[in-house]
Amino acid sequence: MSLNKSEKVMGVVLPENTLVEEVINPATKEPYLLVSTDAGIQVCDEWISPSGVRYHPMDVDFIDQSRVSLPELDPIDHISNYDLIPSELHKEIRLFIRQYVDLDPLDEYLVAAYAMHTWVYDRFEKVPYLRFIGLPGTGKSRALRVLRSLCYRSMLLNANLSDAGVFRSVGRNDHGTLLFDEMNMQYSGKTSSIVKVLNGGYERGSNIVRCEGENYLPKYFDPFGPKIISHNQRFHDEALESRLLSIKMHATRRTDINEQLTSPDYFKQVHHLQRHLLSFRLRSFFKIDMVRRYAELDKYSPRTKELYIPILRSQFCDTVPSEIAELVQRHALALSDALALSPEGMVKTAIVQLVDQGKMRVYPGQISNMLSHDGFAVSSRMVGETMNLLGLRRLTRDSHGIPYDLTSIKREDLADHNDQILMN
Repeated sequence: MSLNKSEKVMGVVLPENTLVEEVINPATKEPYLLVSTDAGIQVCDEWISPSGVRYHPMDVDFIDQSRVSLPELDPIDHISNYDLIPSELHKEIRLFIRQYVDLDPLDEYLVAAYAMHTWVYDRFEKVPYLRFIGLPGTGKSRALRVLRSLCYRSMLLNANLSDAGVFRSVGRNDHGTLLFDEMNMQYSGKTSSIVKVLNGGYERGSNIVRCEGENYLPKYFDPFGPKIISHNQRFHDEALESRLLSIKMHATRRTDINEQLTSPDYFKQVHHLQRHLLSFRLRSFFKIDMVRRYAELDKYSPRTKELYIPILRSQFCDTVPSEIAELVQRHALALSDALALSPEGMVKTAIVQLVDQGKMRVYPGQISNMLSHDGFAVSSRMVGETMNLLGLRRLTRDSHGIPYDLTSIKREDLADHNDQILMN
């Protein structure tokens, strides 16, 4: 075995059921490694893998500058002291969140489950995002601050961060949880750099190329990882909207909310839960059933199932709990309503109306004018693109433009097209 490589890591997943995690010693504030293998858990300042790679923890200065949250554990306090079954850990997290954030019971259930999922998300090929949406003063930023304390290797980014800053944060976070507070929605279409990070980070292997430096040399960023977002309006990109587990925030009327997020008691609870969550990762990561199906979700779209099945599997659910079943139904209805009001949805509605009227030869301009009369601005080009995606046959151009043949269209084709829009 040759020792020809050394790596500094916050954590790494290795073959043969091996996990390496960086942890902070609370007494000295110095980092060290916990290494979990089939043989047990080791505490070490340096670990040499079977392939000969030397692993070291990231320097404490790098951690401080990156503002990445890592769990704290005394090296002599064995992590097995913090074992809890997933359902009990989920309950403890819910109770903690309830002290500091006002959420309805279903949303509280989802937020606690998502926090746990961030600690094992890299067992999966795709990761859903969590979004808090609401007016100013409804507790969105507060919810993010609380979740920053709970989520795996978390980093909180503020609203003023530039596109370059976002990419640097992606590089420094080492595939942890990124939290975007009060994201600027002025430019939230598909060309926005932040939206590219969000769209690319949903699935493993979707690298983003960005040219940097005086010579504009290409640099590759891997944005895969959990994302939590707070803002006050929807994204313009429907595909990105479909990747979000969305929670509507409201001004609280509770008088028992604990406002202290910097008190010794708050941090005592946080460190306690982080140790439980670290134990959950080390103990559960390789035991998750990656092929378990949930027949109760078969009636929903592929994108909806992509959001909830990883959470169910990471909770080790044998069946779909009633809370998740209600959340899935609520999500599907909200997505359907939003899609109906999107340009693609309005074009499809117009096509149905024309078919019902017996019109089988239609120009994009006709549909654009129909929607304009109803107060919606959808260009002829957008109409034509949607008709092409639907697979409608284009007829020979005439003096009015290119007509489309509607004789082959079926209502079920339009329903199936909903998934096609969302999966893009």
